[in-house]
Amino acid sequence: MNTDSVKRWVLMGSTVVGAVGGGIAAPRFGAALGMSFGPWGVAAGALIGAFAGATVVSLIVGDVDFPVPEKARRQG
Repeated sequence: MNTDSVKRWVLMGSTVVGAVGGGIAAPRFGAALGMSFGPWGVAAGALIGAFAGATVVSLIVGDVDFPVPEKARRQG
């Protein structure tokens, strides 16, 4: 596996882990503050967690190039 492939897998994995962690942490954080965020709180926590996970890891691993299909490359 080349270096760029490893960077892609690390970035995707950290995004998924961040989303799961954010989805779990949002209700607990709300409960600690005495609030209930409901299902939208879980969704928002997952979104924020995914964004944070991807941002932190992209700062660590640097630029990641995702492959672009040839058809999309010709149109753009």
